[in-house]
Amino acid sequence: HLPLHLPSTTTTRLFQTPVERQEADYLARGSNSNSGTLPDIVYILLFNPGSPQEGVHTSRSSDNDGDDGDVVERLWAFESLEDCRTLATVLMQNPSKDDSFMAAEPIPTPAPLSQMQVACRDMGLTLQVVPAVV
Repeated sequence: HLPLHLPSTTTTRLFQTPVERQEADYLARGSNSNSGTLPDIVYILLFNPGSPQEGVHTSRSSDNDGDDGDVVERLWAFESLEDCRTLATVLMQNPSKDDSFMAAEPIPTPAPLSQMQVACRDMGLTLQVVPAVV
């Protein structure tokens, strides 16, 4: 008998959730940005700020830049408070069933960029800074 060679398969999602769509738009904006300077202060989404259950919004997605399909976990940071508020609204309107913070309201919160860079490095996350639209 000849060995059986099955074709390799990939999974392609036909539909994105509203949150995935919004984050994909932000990711594309960051990829198309020519701005070389980053702000000192960015806006992040915190859940339960100041409590023992405090958390920050991150998301996981496949790294489209690589051929190996690595999954990247991004911490989203925004130059614009308005963009941060928009994502907070989308998250509130479309809670994820696997999100342990889904009962908490995401709060746009200013944070020093340098602090976020260190935190992401320490946690093994990719800091995704979304440039403001000018």
